[in-house]
Amino acid sequence: MKVIWDQEKDVPILTLMEALEEAYHKEYKRTTIQTFLLKLSDKRYASTYRNGKAAYVHADVTKEEYQKHIAKRDVNKWFGGNLSGFVASFTEQESLTEEEENVLRGIVARMKNAEEKEQ
Repeated sequence: MKVIWDQEKDVPILTLMEALEEAYHKEYKRTTIQTFLLKLSDKRYASTYRNGKAAYVHADVTKEEYQKHIAKRDVNKWFGGNLSGFVASFTEQESLTEEEENVLRGIVARMKNAEEKEQ
């Protein structure tokens, strides 16, 4: 998905193949790319269409939407939905910078405000 988003617009599949090769230093076969795009389409992350003889890929979700989905999925899968356990796993490995700590405090404060407004 990152290579698709980096193109900033719908990308021809041939251009995508070149960009993937450049980014990952690996030559992918067309069938591999087609399988990958089919899986992205099934998950509604990206879609393909034809314009004349060229086939294009369109990102159906933004990078931010994708990141939120993946983060939520991983918190549920690896931490049983326990967000504090997820955050703790990072802080146990290395200490937070003051800036990271302030960002996290801001996130928690916004979450509390949102919960209070719902009640």
